[in-house]
Amino acid sequence: MKTLLVCCICLAFLSPATPALTAAPEPKVKPIELRLALMIPPTHARWTLCMEPWIKMVEERTGGKIKIVPYFAETLAKSAEVYQATVRGISDMGEMVLEVVPGRFPLGISLYCQACHIQITRPRPACTGTSMTPSQSLRHNFPTLR
Repeated sequence: MKTLLVCCICLAFLSPATPALTAAPEPKVKPIELRLALMIPPTHARWTLCMEPWIKMVEERTGGKIKIVPYFAETLAKSAEVYQATVRGISDMGEMVLEVVPGRFPLGISLYCQACHIQITRPRPACTGTSMTPSQSLRHNFPTLR
């Protein structure tokens, strides 16, 4: 009789229906939400062709652990205030045009000029009277890039 009782107790603990031995479902982890300040509307080509697919890719590659929430048409911060809004924590990321904050990001403007192939008319030190190419301007204005 004792043996039968011990066997019943063992079977009760080994049964898959026993809550003591079944694995508890993992609690659903709330995704990290990042606020993205945009200056464009949701109908803009930059959103539909570039940013929206990028956001979907981030969410897929992180398994849904990161969710990016867009705020369109300067609803979170105006273009000229996006950097400060990000620094202050109003937004986590932001889109801005460097020209709206002149002098704030001089290296960024130089890289922008190089990407657009704009000739910078500042004369080169060695060749006075000729204009600098964008890469020469970068090396001249930012010696640490050499």
